[in-house]
Amino acid sequence: MPSLRDGGIYTVIFSGSDRAGNIADSVIVSEVLYDFTAPEIVIEYPLPRSISNTTAMTYILSENLFEGEFKWIWLGGVEDTLAPYTAILIETEKKGGPHNQIELENNPTIVENALYTMSFTGRDRAGNRTARAFIPGLQYDFTPPELSIISPRERDAINQKQIFIILAVGLIKNLDLYYYYLFFSEVYLYLFI
Repeated sequence: MPSLRDGGIYTVIFSGSDRAGNIADSVIVSEVLYDFTAPEIVIEYPLPRSISNTTAMTYILSENLFEGEFKWIWLGGVEDTLAPYTAILIETEKKGGPHNQIELENNPTIVENALYTMSFTGRDRAGNRTARAFIPGLQYDFTPPELSIISPRERDAINQKQIFIILAVGLIKNLDLYYYYLFFSEVYLYLFI
């Protein structure tokens, strides 16, 4: 048998004869891909144990995939009764090479402030599977904090370099607001809870 090159495309010809010397018609199979290397994925964004304000992602595929999917599994935080979610990649998302800050066509609608593990699995045309890639501890936060200035107020006359603000940040549940009182004095920041 000749040595075959990984990634090579070959034409396979089958021929034979029986013991009486009768020769069978040859069978030709064209464009057979010989591939024994597993595809690889590198997920560059989102990062493990991070909070993201976008569902866009950045990943690199070592080769074209035949099938690929991202999955989000709920871990905690705000309850997500619809999880797990699966986003099956479309053709352009399965192409080998970099995919920078793309929104997947089949992106799920995840719950804000819920905690997920995101994973990826895929396979190439020859059936070689990627190693499963994981992004643990992923949280999404799309709501900006609310900022209120207590002091100074508009048209105030002041004789100090102090600023008081309230920063309201929604955590755990959308209705549970935590207030942070911040005091600025020149370059110092104090947090009163």
